[in-house]
Amino acid sequence: MLGGVWGPTMTEVDWHSGTRPTAMLLAVRDLVSPRKVVLFGCACCRRIWSRLGPADRKAVEQAEAAADDPAAFREFLARLEPERVAALAVAGLLAQPVDDALTSLLETQTALRLRLDGDRGWGIGSLAFEAARLAVEGEPEARRQVARAREEVEQAALAREVFGNPFHPPAVEASWSTPPVVALARQVYETRDFGPMPILADALQDAGCENADVLGHCRSDGPHVRGCWVVDLVLGNS
Repeated sequence: MLGGVWGPTMTEVDWHSGTRPTAMLLAVRDLVSPRKVVLFGCACCRRIWSRLGPADRKAVEQAEAAADDPAAFREFLARLEPERVAALAVAGLLAQPVDDALTSLLETQTALRLRLDGDRGWGIGSLAFEAARLAVEGEPEARRQVARAREEVEQAALAREVFGNPFHPPAVEASWSTPPVVALARQVYETRDFGPMPILADALQDAGCENADVLGHCRSDGPHVRGCWVVDLVLGNS
């Protein structure tokens, strides 16, 4: 089981059937890398791409670029740290007094923004909330809860796409990393074109991969996004 200190206890069955992305994130927060969390947030934003303005789209693109640059990503995380602490304290997950200044910090920095070259942080922890809110903006009040629940189902699927199965994380075999496999995985990652995923499954199988979860995921309808657990596994991304 996962969770406990940071969130509700979650079983493997809960993970595969879950429809609440927040509970899923809390359950795996100590097991997954910050890079994965950021890419999950970016995937949520890309679901509502048409509702984002130019500055917000640029922010998402900057976050994705930072995730692949260790120095830029360290700077990115440093900018987020004050808000991360504030969010945890306000949620009651840190033994820290919640005063007006802390609450104000959280309220002023949870907008859908990231400025790597500016003075505002981006609340990646609240990003899923914000994406879900924007996804239902404009819906009639009577339909808003239904629309919000529908969006949470989609984000839960994205969590499984990015984080895989944290109960039984597969290990890549060295023999799988043939030039065709690595080239295909890198092409998919860099272009964000996931059409070749079934071809990646065939290449992995030719290289000796018999892992049903890996092959099945490549051949599934997805969703597939940057940060896909299989592509990251092949490329050695954590």
